[in-house]
Amino acid sequence: SISPPSPRARPCEPRGPAPPLLRIPAAMPPAMKRPAAAQAAGPAKKPAQRDPALAKLKLVRVALAEAEGFPEQVTQAFAATLEHSLLVPAPDRHAAQTAVVDMIGDVVASVLAGCSDKAAAMSGKIAESDIEKGNREKAVAAAAEASSAKAAALEAAKAALTEATAGLAAATAALTEAKAEQKTGDAAVNAAGDRKAQLEGCLTGAFAAVKDGDASALKAVLDTCRAFEFEQQLLVSAKAALAKTAAERGDFDGLVIVQVEQEFARKIAALAETLSEGAAGKAERASKVEAAERSMEAAAALKAAC
Repeated sequence: SISPPSPRARPCEPRGPAPPLLRIPAAMPPAMKRPAAAQAAGPAKKPAQRDPALAKLKLVRVALAEAEGFPEQVTQAFAATLEHSLLVPAPDRHAAQTAVVDMIGDVVASVLAGCSDKAAAMSGKIAESDIEKGNREKAVAAAAEASSAKAAALEAAKAALTEATAGLAAATAALTEAKAEQKTGDAAVNAAGDRKAQLEGCLTGAFAAVKDGDASALKAVLDTCRAFEFEQQLLVSAKAALAKTAAERGDFDGLVIVQVEQEFARKIAALAETLSEGAAGKAERASKVEAAERSMEAAAALKAAC
């Protein structure tokens, strides 16, 4: 505790001018009173100005209240002695007052240091916040760029799918058309092949049996000949000749049978020529269908990849 100095104690020597915050203004000479008449006639009296030292003293009191690391009783005691220590001009202070002012200065200095530390810590947090803000802004920009790239990729994929769908539709239509052309173009060739096979089968089968004397196959031979438009007169003669056994036939019957064989051969040759002439077109149409099928498969695979 701080005890007041004894009456015999000498005031300490001044330690130099007081700091700006705590400088006490010099005493002003007392103002002389004006006569009553002059006061009545003179201008209105100006309001008294507040002593700036009191405002500074208030700041010191606030600093003492906010001081950390000091006993509350000590800071309260310092605050209670401010008017009797800090407001006393430095040359007029005795040793105890000077010691109190020095200790108050230490407390205020610690408060200022603490404020500086807090400000530095806050500045560090602000710097970290700025860095984090920058990182977040970069992340947002990267996300926006990635989103834009994904949107562009999606649009490109949609366009590719649309194109692939149109390509598949075109390839399907081309295949359908090629198959229709193949069916129409091959119909005559296939029919010629079937008719040729029918004639050849009849010649080597039923006709050969009838020629050897088996009359049971005569109707099949005559039906085939009528279907292929053999001459009517030849058919009449052939029916009579083929109905006989081999032993019963004469020279005329043999001549008729030879003519029937020749007619078979002529018609088979004509059909063979038709097949030969149509083979190139049939192969071309088949190749076109195969190419259309490959195109459709490729278009389908491209669409599936989209």
